[in-house]
Amino acid sequence: MPRDALSINLFTAGDSGDPSTWSNVPYFLSKALVEHGVDVRRINLIPYGSGLFRLYRAACWKYDGLSKRLFGKRREMDLFHDRGARALIRREIRRACKAHRGADFNFFLTYSFSSLGHDKTPTVHFSDVCMQHALEDRGLAITPRHRKLIEEEKASLSRAGLVLGTNEPCCVFIREHYGVAGVQRLPGGINLDWEAPEGLDAYLDRKQEARRVLFIGIGVHKRGADILLQAFERFNQGRAEPFVLTLVGVSEEEIGPLPRGVECIAYLNKNDPGELARYTALLESAMMFVMPMREGPPPGVTKEALLTGTPVILSNIWHADSKVQHDRCGRLVDQIEPGAFAEEMALLADDPDRWRAMAKQAMVFAEQWSWASSIGGLVDDLYRLRDGGVH
Repeated sequence: MPRDALSINLFTAGDSGDPSTWSNVPYFLSKALVEHGVDVRRINLIPYGSGLFRLYRAACWKYDGLSKRLFGKRREMDLFHDRGARALIRREIRRACKAHRGADFNFFLTYSFSSLGHDKTPTVHFSDVCMQHALEDRGLAITPRHRKLIEEEKASLSRAGLVLGTNEPCCVFIREHYGVAGVQRLPGGINLDWEAPEGLDAYLDRKQEARRVLFIGIGVHKRGADILLQAFERFNQGRAEPFVLTLVGVSEEEIGPLPRGVECIAYLNKNDPGELARYTALLESAMMFVMPMREGPPPGVTKEALLTGTPVILSNIWHADSKVQHDRCGRLVDQIEPGAFAEEMALLADDPDRWRAMAKQAMVFAEQWSWASSIGGLVDDLYRLRDGGVH
């Protein structure tokens, strides 16, 4: 007998119909769910339509401006940590659960919020890092306020019908520190619709001729853009044919005066056809993608780079070998410092045959990631949970 279609309320911090939300994960995940016959009700956790939320955000903005004038630093409102914002988000969850009754699951693309406590619908949580892991990875002290939020996360995940993580370090941490034994890895797919052009060798010739080093990421310190700037200057010094470094997601205000051969693009919106075309063209023209990240997890854009035949040079942390095969489709760097990355960049730039072999292998390696296959297995798990009465 055919199964009754699954129905889920998908809660995301932002519009899951917008490809620019959370590195495009909500967009491609929800798209794949719909393609597998799931009835997806998209719900934005952030209540932009609420007059109360707009008033609160305006008040916070004024307070932050005063803080900057008095102390020289703006205290930005963190939606996931700010007490008032969290209260308003919980209020939005309650409203949405009442408005969208009858779903099989409330599916949260975060570990920080849950509908349990005011709705009996089983919950599913999917994210890339829990709060305690993120704080420890950054070397930050855990305050009493953090501890309270961590305990809320633990309670939500321990009572969830299913807990998913994008990467193995995240899953291991939740098992060992949150006591959630059943957490599963859902690696996801590639957040870019792209097909290799005809004439692969001619395409790779154009990538080499462009002599572009590419970085795409948000967070100068976290993703190591400052390290890359120093590495690029060393790497590019004295070259007869200089390279260009393109930094996407970084503004000049964040890094100061740009050295020769460096360009910044503060933001590209994948929901805008023109900006998406520019984003894709940068990947297609890059000879290498470099990210000396200090903190994990590795971003999904590394998969996009590999898909487009761009070898990736990446810090060897957070099981980076699950994203990049060392010396086959890129290089994993143990020392997160400019000299080490400059050497790796030179290794690829000065050996065209090695670079070309890596570029081809990168495209082959990227074939393993597919939202269709990942979501197919997830949908089967959700049917089993629903039909087996597991909560």
